[in-house]
Amino acid sequence: MEPTDPPFTRKNWLILAAGLVSIALGYVFLRIPPADGFLSLTLAPLLLVAGYCALLPLAILHRDQQNEKDPSA
Repeated sequence: MEPTDPPFTRKNWLILAAGLVSIALGYVFLRIPPADGFLSLTLAPLLLVAGYCALLPLAILHRDQQNEKDPSA
């Protein structure tokens, strides 16, 4: 069995970190009063949705094109 490259590259880890930061900031902004302000009502949900629904799946599913080798070569 030949060795394979690790599935997560540096780019994957950076996207994952951005997603976790986005989620953490979303929860921090939820706690900032007033509850009907811009941060709590608009920005926090946008950050949470971006983190959970876009950045985390992107970090898991992203593959570098240069690392993929042509199997027919």
